Parts: sequence; C-alpha cells; structure tokens
Amino acid sequence: MEHVQSPSPSSQDENSENGDEIPCNSNLYMPDESFHPELRSMRIWSYLVQSVWYPTRVLKGYRLVKTASRKCYDSDSSFGECSFMDMMMQQDNGDNKPDLAHTFTVRKKSMWYIIRKIVNYECSYNTIKYITYVALFITGLLIVLHLPLGSYLKDFSKIKQNWTISKEKSSARTFYRSPETAHFDCIRVMHNDRAYIEILAERRITYSDPEDLTMECDDVHARNYFPQSPASSVEEAFPLAQARVVYKDYRLLEMELSAAYAPQNWYCYAIDSKADAKFHDRMHQLAKCLPNVLITTHEYRVDGGGKYMTSSYIECLKLLATKEKPRKKWRYVSLLQNHDISLRTNKEAVQIFKWMNGANDFEITFMPEGRVNQSLDWSFGTLHLFRNSTRNTEIVNGFPSKLVFSKGYVESSLSREFVEFILYQLDLTELLKRVENQGFGTDEIMFPTLHATDALQAPGGFTHACIDKGQQVQEMTRISLWYDGNRCLTHHMRHAICVFGIEDLPERLSSLPHLFANKLMPEFDFGAVNCWYESMFNRSHTKGSDISNFLNASLYKNLPNQCAKNRIVNNESMDDDLPMDCVAIRARNYFPMHPMSHMEVEFSIAQARIVYKDYQLLEMELAAGYAPQNWYCYALDAKSDSLFQRKIYKLASCFPNVFVAKKKFVVYRQGVNMDRSFMECLKELVKVPWKYVLLLQNHDVILRTNLELVQILTWFNGTNDVEVAKVPSNRIPTGPGSSLDFQSLQLLRNTSRTYGPFMPKLALAKGYVECALSRAMVEFMIKDLNLDPLLDLMRGRNKEFGREMLIPTLHSTDALQAPGGFTHRCLDMGKRVQHVTRYSTWYNPKHCGTRHMRHSICVFGVEDLGPNLAVLPHLFANKLMPDFDFGAIACWYEKLFNRSYLEPPTFSRINEEYYKSLPHVRYNKMKRERLSGQVDWSEFSCDFPTKFENSN
Repeated sequence: MEHVQSPSPSSQDENSENGDEIPCNSNLYMPDESFHPELRSMRIWSYLVQSVWYPTRVLKGYRLVKTASRKCYDSDSSFGECSFMDMMMQQDNGDNKPDLAHTFTVRKKSMWYIIRKIVNYECSYNTIKYITYVALFITGLLIVLHLPLGSYLKDFSKIKQNWTISKEKSSARTFYRSPETAHFDCIRVMHNDRAYIEILAERRITYSDPEDLTMECDDVHARNYFPQSPASSVEEAFPLAQARVVYKDYRLLEMELSAAYAPQNWYCYAIDSKADAKFHDRMHQLAKCLPNVLITTHEYRVDGGGKYMTSSYIECLKLLATKEKPRKKWRYVSLLQNHDISLRTNKEAVQIFKWMNGANDFEITFMPEGRVNQSLDWSFGTLHLFRNSTRNTEIVNGFPSKLVFSKGYVESSLSREFVEFILYQLDLTELLKRVENQGFGTDEIMFPTLHATDALQAPGGFTHACIDKGQQVQEMTRISLWYDGNRCLTHHMRHAICVFGIEDLPERLSSLPHLFANKLMPEFDFGAVNCWYESMFNRSHTKGSDISNFLNASLYKNLPNQCAKNRIVNNESMDDDLPMDCVAIRARNYFPMHPMSHMEVEFSIAQARIVYKDYQLLEMELAAGYAPQNWYCYALDAKSDSLFQRKIYKLASCFPNVFVAKKKFVVYRQGVNMDRSFMECLKELVKVPWKYVLLLQNHDVILRTNLELVQILTWFNGTNDVEVAKVPSNRIPTGPGSSLDFQSLQLLRNTSRTYGPFMPKLALAKGYVECALSRAMVEFMIKDLNLDPLLDLMRGRNKEFGREMLIPTLHSTDALQAPGGFTHRCLDMGKRVQHVTRYSTWYNPKHCGTRHMRHSICVFGVEDLGPNLAVLPHLFANKLMPDFDFGAIACWYEKLFNRSYLEPPTFSRINEEYYKSLPHVRYNKMKRERLSGQVDWSEFSCDFPTKFENSN
C-alpha cells in the first residue's frame, strides 16, 4: 500500500528546474465543513500576512498558477472554463515528480490547505511585482466570502496562534484511504444505501500485507492519525489500556490502533510466538514510533484451544501495571484478540467505563462438563492462591474456601483494582499451570472464575449465584455471532463465528451497544475494514459529535455486573424533598384510570399493608400493581415518624380506592399488634366489594401484574392461601388462663351453636402473616368470630406466642370449618403446607445473590432479578430495600410496567397446573365435589408441587 509523501527539499529543487509541472484534473474535495468560518478566515489572512514576509514563497506560488494556467490553455480550454482550483489540481501526464499536487491526489485537502501550501512552497525567484497580484486575489476571495478582516489585522499575535491551531486541526481531519478502496463511497455505505452495498458485497476487496509496506515512523504516521494531545480533559483524567494477543494482519492492527487512539492510553501487544518474522518486525517498529505502545518480552505459542492465551494476557498485565502517566494511572484494561474491532470512540469508552465505576465486565456462564477436572482439589490452600497465607485457610460454610468455576469470553474489561488484586495479592502460578493443562477452551476459564468466586471477594467482582440459579450473565466488552449462518449477513463463518462484511456496517455494527466486535478480516472484506474505520475517524475527530447519540446510559448502568458493584442507595432522608401534591404523585408514576380488562373488572382485589418507612418504595409499589377497581389499605405503625405518616395520608387523599386504617398500633418485630393492625384494615375493607385480600408488610414487592393476580386467585376458587407449619413448643401457652377451647375464648359470636359432648378447641399452627384470604374468610373472621380475647391472650401471655399464629390457626382448625380453610391433619402427619403469597429466603446466603441478610432474611438486589424473582411462582417477595439497592427496585418495577402496559396480555408466565395442585386448593376442590363435604384421605396427598415452569 503506497502513500506519497510531501516533497523533500531535494525534490523541490528538481521540481523547480523542470518547470513545476502541475496536474490539472485531479479529484477536488469540498472544504472541511467542521471548521468555524472565522477560523477559516483567520487562516487565510495569516497566509496573506506571511506572503508579505516571504516574497519568494509568493512568487513561487505565482509560478505554479502561471504554469497551471498555461497548461489549461494548452489543453484547449478557455481561461474562463479553467478554474483556479483546476489550475492547482491538474493531473500529471506521465511525469511522476513528487510535487505539491501529487500529494493532493492522495489526501483530501480543502481549498484553504492548497493556498497555504502555495504560500509555503519554497523557491527562488527574483521578481517581486506578483506579490500584489496574489494579495489582491486572496483579498478578493475573502470579500466574496464576506469574512471579517479588520479584527485579525489588529491582533497579529492571535493570527499566528490560530494559524498554528489550524495546521493541527487540518491534520486531525485527514483520513488516509488505501488505494485499493479509494473508489468506495463510505458515506453511502454508512447511510445504508442497500443497492450500493449489494454491489460492493458482490465485488469484495481482499487484502494481505504487502512485502514492501514501508515502516518508517513517518510512514506509519502518514497512514494513520495519532493525536499528540488528549481530546478532552475528561479523557485525559481517565486513561484506558488494552492488552491484545496478535499474530497476523499488521495493517489491520495499525488501523485499529488509530481508530480510538489517545496519547494518555496504553496499548500492549502479546505476539504469538508462531507469527512470522515480518509481522514481528513490524509490531516492534510500531512500538518504536509511539511511546505508549508496548510489546511483551516473553512470547507464548497460543493454539486454537486457547492454551497459553491467559499467560499471554498476564504478561501484558504485568507490563501495563508498571505504566502510568504522571499522576494518572489507567483505570480499565480491555483484553482483546487479533481481529477484535473498536465500536466505540475513546470518548465513548471513557464514559461507559465511568458508568461501570469499578465493576469488571465479564461474561459468566456455565462450565461445560469435562472442561475442568473437578476431582482435583481447587481449594485456596492447595493452590497457594493468596500471597497472604492466612487467606488460604479461611473456612466458608464449614468448608475450606475454594474456586467455583465459571466460563466466559476471554475478551473482557478489568478494573485496575482487579488487575492489581490478581497480580499483587494472588499467586497465580499453580492455578495457571493447572488451568492451561486442562485441554480445550482453557482461555475461557481463569479470569471469569476469579471474577465470580464469591469467597475471593475480588474488586469489581460478581457472584456465582446467577449460575447457581441457571442464569448466565452477558458482557458488553465484545460481541460475536456464533454458529447461525442465517443471522450472519455475509454467510461467511470462521471457526463457527460470523465474519462481518460491508453489509453489516450501517445497521448491525453501528447499532450494537458493545465496545468491540469480532470479527472483520481484510482477507475477506477490506472495503468493510476501511469504511468502518473511516466512520470511526469521523466520530472521533469531528467537532460536535455527541456521545449521547451513540450511548444509552441506563443500559450500561443497569448491567448485572455493574449494578451489583455500584448499588444506588436511596436513604429515607432522600424522600423528604419529594413533592407531595397529587399532580406530582401521578407524574412520578402511572396509575391507570380505567380497568385494563373485563376479567379484572369482575374480580377486584384488596390489599392490607402494615407500613412504617420508605415512602417512595411504597408509592412505586402501589403503582406497580394498581388498578382502579381494587382497594388498598395502609395500617400505620404508630412509632413511624410523623413526616412519613403525613405522606401516607396525602397519598391516600389522591385516590378514591386508597385509605388508611383509623386506629394505629405500635407494631414490634416479634409480631405484637401486627394482627390487630391487619384487623383494623380488614374492618374497613369489608365495607367495599372485592374477592380476595392480600395481607402484606412494608418491604413486600409485587411479582405479578394485576391480570396475573386475578387469574391465579381465580384458580384458587375461594381457597385461602396460608402457610401452615408446626408451632414450636416455646410458643404454646401454658398455665392458668391459657385454655384454647372455644368456650373459654368466647370465640363464637353465635353462642347457640353446639359441638357435641366435647368442647372443640383451636388447633395451633403457625405461618407467614402474609397471606391471601377470600372475602368469605374475612367476613367469617369479623362477623362470626370474636377475636378480641384470643388477641389479648396472644399479646399478653407470650410475645412469641402471637407471632404468625392467628390466621394459620383459624385457617387450619377443622372444628371451625372456616370458609376456604384447610385441615390440621397434614400437620399431624408431619407435613408442612407452604403458600405462594410471599417468598423469602431465610438464613442461607448461598441462595441469596447479594449475600446480604436482614433479620436473617435475604435482601435482594439486581443480581436476583433475573435468576430469582423473575422465575418465582409467588405473588410477592420479601425483601427489596431502597437503602441497600434502589437500582434493583427501579429495574424491577420498570419490568412490571412493561409487562402490564407495553407487552401483549398473556398467562405464559403462570402455570395453571401448578397453582391448582397446591394442597389447600386440591383440598377445597375435593370438599366441594363430595356431597358429604368430607375428604377421602385415601385419595388426598399433603405434598406440595415441586416443579414450576415459568417464563420471565
């Protein structure tokens, strides 16, 4: 690939002696529109001033004009038809002297650049009279263009300064087009001219590095633009690094380096030892031409199975860890391969990594069977993994800490903290030796495993919980299209990966959110390579290019890898300044004014919720499951602060179907007064029409759309959904006044009811207070039962006694025959009956993605949304807390909003067979179907369904 350089002094003298032959009909490019008009005029006027200083240069310029004019006459053109620019740009007829116009045929130059070249062209000429002619010409040109002159004459120092700036800007806006693809109109390609793209795709340009590719530093800089100073203070303060394993296609790598090059960044190449000598020499020469390009001294022979790929990256990381600009260390490093191409400018990459805020970006997926020998001991101690030996002996869940394997692309983005952690706190010698001897795909093991092994607590790391839940985590560093030739527009695959072509540029590569893509190959479509890098050049170096046109902040901020590291915390004090007028409340959330379906109109639902903090969460929760035909009651904890209570009252005043219980109780964690608070709400709710009521607490978040709730409760068909479990012995009341028979408790309001020779008594059971009750059950509790003595007994005798016992006991006492109730017989057989109203994870951090517990209950975060909450069969989950991860709350409610209002109504996420197979649902169905109302226990099973198929 040849690039013609500007004339050397010797060639200028030769040119002078031979009459300065100037080509006449070369391609004429439009002036660079990115220059400000005032800057253009300043540059032109600076040339005029220089012409007064350097008369010999002006005279030389005149000679060039005169010679061109003569040639135009000689070519049978009238002078009026031969423009000044034509005179400057005539084609050389066979004489290939390295003159000024020859340079113009290779590079895009504006008219202003041509004039500057004329003014600066050295020569010796003894006549001075032509100075006036040139000066008049330039002055006339400025007058025609209506450009200001006087302001620049007054401040000549400013003229000189801006002339220097203009010289730098001119070079910054020059993209070198390879001769092989100089005829391509890349603007048409990037504007998705499909007819033109089809023509280029049929005539693909292939390319391989020529033997005579010139490698002097001047040649390297002539082929590419490498800015000498940072493009912005933001980029200067946030240096990046790259570590790339390479083995072929030097020219592609040179163009890739230039595409997003920044002088404050660092670029390390680990050369595959089997690459040819010419490639080695060129890469080392490239490093000599740029001070921030590094080559590792130790080389490995990398094979197709990935062996020694990780070792090659480690060599680069060791080298990069020692490099930094004064007071500005690089912040992120991207691990890349030979044919990975940049999709983001440096400015865009900096913004993305700032949004990541220290989180690493890895793909985390399942380890294929047989990839790693799991029979080996992978404990920290055996691997001598930590340099601090005390960390190697840590015990987790009763076992020594060990690696938990994951797999993912080796192409990833690592924070500097993570790199320093694995280099300086870990000793990777034994681990690296073992991993790289495992066989195929060893390059995809080590870094993802270090990133997602929870016991390591790696900076910017992730959790293995997503893999445990069957969910893989994607990355944003690199995109590849695997296996599917139908999705690959070129239908050309290499090692089962799509090789992109010219047809992929305008729609696919331009719209991807990733930082890099694999792969573009010059040996397949060199035109695609050139057009893509020209597009990158224009985005990088065009004034006014707005990164908001190319980046979606919420996408990068809400990736699981990033959100888990950068949790957004919304403390309760942040609710203080929320506008609380009804217009503002409705503006923050969507509350539909009409029912969404006829099915929902016919099946109203009520909620009773005890609340005490986090108003904004409650407002968002109300909106997430709101329907105008439903009813919502809040029971305020009397010890909550006055500002919170005022906000709840204000919220209720904005909606006709939201109200606050009239009486408040001080509710304690042990459950004291919780049942009384719910009863206050139920007494208010029974006055309005609904089919089911859901009893909830402050941090219970809805998992279902209202339509899904209606369908599930319809399948319940009047059955209460209450957990029924055995009561611990320390909660059973004993001693005087603790009798649980109906008469002692004055439980029944209808005193005429008889029970035979034996007075029945309550059969104690416990369960979550959060449950779903049919309207018939609530009316039975309020109208048929006198619960005050029982509530007094629960409150006065034993604080633990009352916790979680009132409703499960009423629900499962056979003698009461509560509407929609269950039997105590399953408990008598040692069977616990679970419910689906609310889900919680108790005690076990292994099943808690965040590993964060509150009162022994998992507090969910962003890492739990997909692999956990989205696939649960339950109606609600506990808990999401804004003072731990407000981002998780925002993302979850956005998902529910989309499901409720933007996606077609569907029941694909709920499994009818599962809900109808719940023991208490089957029990009530059997009772209804039997004339006697009795259950045949030979046909009934207390077992809970174990399988739930769900689509998130």
